[in-house]
Amino acid sequence: MAYSISRRTFLGTLAASTGVLALGASAAELKSDNRFVFIILRGAMDGLTAVPPLGDPAYAGLRGELAVARENSLPLNSDFALHQNLKNIHGLYQADQAVVFQAIASPYRQRSHFDAQDVLENGGTAPLQMNDGWLNRALLTLPGVGGLAVGQGVPMALRGQADITSYVPANTYRIDDETVERLLSMYETDTELFTALTKSIETDEMVGGNGKGNVRNAESVSHAVANLMKKEAGPRVAVMEINGWDTHNRQGVVTGRLPSKLAELDRAIGALKKSLGDVWGTTAVLVATEFGRTAKPNGTKGTDHGTGGAGFLLGGAVQGGRVISDWPGLGEAQLYENRDLKPTTDWHEVFKAVLSDHLKVSDAALRHTVFPESEAVKMMPGLFI
Repeated sequence: MAYSISRRTFLGTLAASTGVLALGASAAELKSDNRFVFIILRGAMDGLTAVPPLGDPAYAGLRGELAVARENSLPLNSDFALHQNLKNIHGLYQADQAVVFQAIASPYRQRSHFDAQDVLENGGTAPLQMNDGWLNRALLTLPGVGGLAVGQGVPMALRGQADITSYVPANTYRIDDETVERLLSMYETDTELFTALTKSIETDEMVGGNGKGNVRNAESVSHAVANLMKKEAGPRVAVMEINGWDTHNRQGVVTGRLPSKLAELDRAIGALKKSLGDVWGTTAVLVATEFGRTAKPNGTKGTDHGTGGAGFLLGGAVQGGRVISDWPGLGEAQLYENRDLKPTTDWHEVFKAVLSDHLKVSDAALRHTVFPESEAVKMMPGLFI
């Protein structure tokens, strides 16, 4: 098994840690019985591969060997498609249960993973602007709505005064993304060593790992999270993390590092839907990453840190079947700082809609407590049924 913790131990640990199972409010006591799962893709997903803009005349030439061909994609509309490995997400789109965002970003405009993730999760406009997360601040206004953090630590989005339950998968060891990228950079001039390391990473990913030697099955985690969230006294909000999206080298299009990560994400979404069962109808799943990647490939068949990216809002509570994008174009004069997809949509527009329309956080709480630094950014309307 990818995780040594049993289901019984998992549920017992959760109950003991914060009492959310024993002390949670009943569905009748809550302002809303809706569920929300926030999936953070750490390392920066390449949105131009996940959601290729096939209708843009500059796309194929700009991306070169990293361009997704139409035959390797799943159509959304005349302008956009999904990577072929996102079959579950495509099925949700066809069932009007998925919204696809393109050219979206947080207010952050630099290229540090740490700072970008902090802004995405603190709900402000700059790194270290707040010492708690927007989702934790929202939970403070929703008595009885439990929060669940899934991963090796509580993510910034859930840090704060509200009580949070944690579930830590049992991994033997973990090598971070930066270390892997440094190794690849060190070996890129040595053909034999670089090829061996790259093959090792790809093999690990194919067997369900994350390219860093620790088997991590996002599908199993999704099942466990869903089984807890659908309980009457279980948490209504959860944050999951999927690492390994920093594809500076050998990114791949049909096979390789990024296609493997996209398949992992898609399986996790499929597992959530299956395990939530009837509760899926009142669930929203938001998938976001800290920033996009460069529009042009680099010299090692990968992409570097960028700005505008892509994301997804999924679930039975979602008014889907749409791509939302104020598309800026990929022509040379249209790129942000001559290298990135220009961001035209703010993630805060989506966050506010999730909290207001789905979880029923009050307008006053949104303005004064949850997002005090972004009152000028308006909530995106019409995302939920």
